[in-house]
Amino acid sequence: VQQEQYEEIKQIAIRTFRSKIRTGTIENDDLLKLARLDNSKISSSIASRITSEIPDNVLEVLSQSKHKTVRRKLAENPNTSDNIILSLSLDEDFDVLFRVSQIIKYRDEDIAVKSIKNILQSLKNNYGFDLYNIDTEQYNDQNFIMTFGALKTRSLYRILLKIALSEAAPSEILLLLSNLPFSSPAIRDAALKNKNFPNEKDNTTMDIEKIIKEETEKQLIIRYHIRNNIPFSENIYRVGSDKYFKVIKEAR
Repeated sequence: VQQEQYEEIKQIAIRTFRSKIRTGTIENDDLLKLARLDNSKISSSIASRITSEIPDNVLEVLSQSKHKTVRRKLAENPNTSDNIILSLSLDEDFDVLFRVSQIIKYRDEDIAVKSIKNILQSLKNNYGFDLYNIDTEQYNDQNFIMTFGALKTRSLYRILLKIALSEAAPSEILLLLSNLPFSSPAIRDAALKNKNFPNEKDNTTMDIEKIIKEETEKQLIIRYHIRNNIPFSENIYRVGSDKYFKVIKEAR
């Protein structure tokens, strides 16, 4: 009986707080306390109604919520501050990343560019998808869906398409998106039509080929060391040189 009474009181409290949040009749200090409770319903209500008057400490707490729905609502709210958007662009959840990719068109160009690069970094760290170092055998049509699964593949496509459509997308990223080894006509077309896509006189193509060559070279060296059980400190480059340390950093 006591447990039932507790749950009833809890639900009444949640409804009361959500009502106050909706009507804006709650102080920021109280909002912070409520956000720290990390109740999915209350936190979602706060995240959905962010205004420019809500302090960043409330947003920071919400951005670290264990509930994906809270982080998703925060990411799609146009009033969420740039710092929080940059933080959410490194989120591990596909839907959070997708919502960030949707909202970056409303941000200043430097924030949008940083967000795009963060999203790509998150895809690499959390899902093993490295746009700068794509294995053409692993990412052909048949293996791609087997690697990621149908749902994750669809989510990844949606994110990459939003990036390809973004007016803030850097030319080197657009070039890579236009040359994906798996079937992605919508992504490819969007990248090619983007105003930032490098033209024939642009040196970006040469820069990208250089980046890809360097990344591939590092990967081959790392595989060689692992296969032959050779310490990375004994790599082929001169000790103390930039490339020497890049190989060690990449291996880590």
